[in-house]
Parts: sequence; structure tokens; C-alpha cells
Amino acid sequence: MGYETMHGFCRTCGRASVFQREAVNHILHLLITLFLCGLWAPVWLVLVILRPSYRCTNCGR
Repeated sequence: MGYETMHGFCRTCGRASVFQREAVNHILHLLITLFLCGLWAPVWLVLVILRPSYRCTNCGR
């Protein structure tokens, strides 16, 4: 699985940092959804909604 990144200021460690979170592979989930005639769509939706938030790469918060 890949990662989504963004830059910002971390309030915990007090410096500019890169933030990361796990990315959802939408192409894979689209293919699975098509193969299973739409039965995978609710699982895909839950994965998108419940994915973890961005975390600072310096301090982990």
C-alpha cells in the first residue's frame, strides 16, 4: 500500500514537517467491485471513511 503525504506545521514537535497516511488503492477496489458485481462497494466505502489520519513523520502524532 502507498502513502499520501502533505506538508504542514506540527504543533507537537513545533516545526515544519511532512505528514503521511496510508492511501487507498482505488483502482484495485474498483476492479474488485466490478468483478463482484458491486458487492465490494460497501467495504471500499468503509476503508475510505475509516482510514487513519495524517501523522507527523518526525514525532508520529
